[in-house]
Amino acid sequence: MSEEAADKKTAGLSGKSVIVPIQAEELVQKAVEMKKKGLRLSQACCSWVNNQYEISYSFADDETLDYTTLRILAGRTDEITSISEIYPYAAFYENEMEELFGLKIRYINLDYHNRLYRIKTKAPFLPEDQREVTSGPAAEKSPDVAEAGKKEDAN
Repeated sequence: MSEEAADKKTAGLSGKSVIVPIQAEELVQKAVEMKKKGLRLSQACCSWVNNQYEISYSFADDETLDYTTLRILAGRTDEITSISEIYPYAAFYENEMEELFGLKIRYINLDYHNRLYRIKTKAPFLPEDQREVTSGPAAEKSPDVAEAGKKEDAN
């Protein structure tokens, strides 16, 4: 596409951006709504802010250049449900959030089980005092899995 054609295509488009706070249990329903609107999942990310997760799923409208970000605040042991059934490539974002931040995500279609990256530190993007939190759903791993993780971390 020529530069002139691209300018005509985007002329007058708003490119609005909005952040929509939602609860974790609303994520799948909201992702379905985004899909029905024809929006593209453009990114998903996680950060640890003020002792909680801030999880963002951003959707782009390629026609209007509008951008909608669904924002979830979650505790260290909270779990969210994957949207990889709706947006298959979300599995890569979600595996990354799980491995780098220790965020628990259920039902990822393509789950790498914390083996997406070759790293020795468990949840390296979390503060050290949060990496071994053992209460809640995060603690429900079998002792064998927990012991294997300790041995691997020691290598």
